[in-house]
Amino acid sequence: MLDLKDPRLRITFFRKRFHLYQIPIRSQIPKDLLSSTADFLSVTTTSDEISIVNTVNVDPQGLDLDVKHEGPWSCFKLWGPMDLTLTGG
Repeated sequence: MLDLKDPRLRITFFRKRFHLYQIPIRSQIPKDLLSSTADFLSVTTTSDEISIVNTVNVDPQGLDLDVKHEGPWSCFKLWGPMDLTLTGG
């Protein structure tokens, strides 16, 4: 159970905006999407796609690949002890 009164629990909102890119599975990931200037980078693969979340805004039109882009998004980080059985909903 998430105890919102727990003093160890806090939320940090990021000032930078986040971007989500989806590319076809088994594609070479464009190096622009893996920028070393990104404050945050997450690469996730499934059987259907590769998803990349970062703080770098790349124009998908300039890439030689079918890239879907969403964003910019606002994000936050939840700090503190959290039970691993928690789910959204």
